[in-house]
Amino acid sequence: MEDIHIGGLSKAAALSLLQSTIDKRYKNKELKIFYEQTAAYKLPYDYFDFRTDYENLIEMAYGLAKVGTLKERFVQVEKMKEGTVRFSTKEWYDDGKVIRFVQELEPNYYVKAQDATFEKTEAGFVIHDEVVGKAINVEASVKAINEALVKGKSQVNLEVITTEPQITKTFYEDIKDLIGSYTTAFSSNQVGRNENLRVAASLIDKTLLLPGEVFSTNDTIGPTDAAHGYQEAPVIVNGLIQKGFGGGVCQVSTTLYNAVLLAELEIVERRNHSLAVAYIEKGRDATLADGSIDFKFKNNTNTPIYIESYLEDYHIHMNIYGKETNTANRSIDFETEVVDTIMPPPEKITEDPTLKPNEEVVEKKAIVGYTVKLYKLIYIDNALTDKIEINTSYYAA
Repeated sequence: MEDIHIGGLSKAAALSLLQSTIDKRYKNKELKIFYEQTAAYKLPYDYFDFRTDYENLIEMAYGLAKVGTLKERFVQVEKMKEGTVRFSTKEWYDDGKVIRFVQELEPNYYVKAQDATFEKTEAGFVIHDEVVGKAINVEASVKAINEALVKGKSQVNLEVITTEPQITKTFYEDIKDLIGSYTTAFSSNQVGRNENLRVAASLIDKTLLLPGEVFSTNDTIGPTDAAHGYQEAPVIVNGLIQKGFGGGVCQVSTTLYNAVLLAELEIVERRNHSLAVAYIEKGRDATLADGSIDFKFKNNTNTPIYIESYLEDYHIHMNIYGKETNTANRSIDFETEVVDTIMPPPEKITEDPTLKPNEEVVEKKAIVGYTVKLYKLIYIDNALTDKIEINTSYYAA
């Protein structure tokens, strides 16, 4: 039986011999369980109720030629005369315990995959390493432990599934150049408007835009209502200036628009105000309206871009960082051209008997309208080499 000769022994003697030999092989035998080449657990085989079936095999061995028909017993006797009859033991253990053991381990070793992250600090750009996701493959690990127990092994490795993060540290290493920057000024005496500027700018700040992604200003800063921290301030509605929540956020989108132009990113959607605004020259503004008018642009570069947006000393600052791909001798500039001036309609005077003599009320001021074109100028070694039309803006009279 196995490599132990029990011929000529009584059943009791054979059982005693097997107990002292086979049991000795597994008594105090331990299974070291490794997780990624590190010993995590050391368990005795008894933990899994490990045992062999030699008692049943002895019954089978000593039952040879004693059961069956006369002919069957005769055949068994003849076979025994021909040579040694061998029996192999079979190992038994509680496979349910193996499954439960691995299932209980799994949460302790689970690591969620995490992308590398990126931030700008006072000391400069900081990249935080990615984390590779890891989890025990329960089914494969159970199978490996089962095989180790059956083969009498002293160690086994847990099977691990790894999940690679989508974004690694190297992905951000190209964000090191200031590729577009613009600043606009605002007044210190418009409290509600200034708070709106702060809220909108803070929501844009630290935006990371991956290659091919489209940035929506409305999606980022909206909705511009009281529930989201916005206050009432002057807004332009249908050519008239009136109060509304979020008044002033168009200056944030305008500042961003000009930084995007200087970064030479792809403009997806942009519309000018219905009236010219004071904080920037005509043709360079970008208005917003919740749910209808948006400023969008696309990162059409091969590397991520990072947007820094903040208020300081009554100025809005927009900085866009990425990888500069243009040569040092190339530069760009922008110029506007008023291609049409639209005079307002004649003054309309309506008599109001409720007013005092020589008293008048101006319901709507006359405003001159414009059609303006914006051009990008490209210079090589300070010489103009190209002039590209960027947009045409219409401001109503």
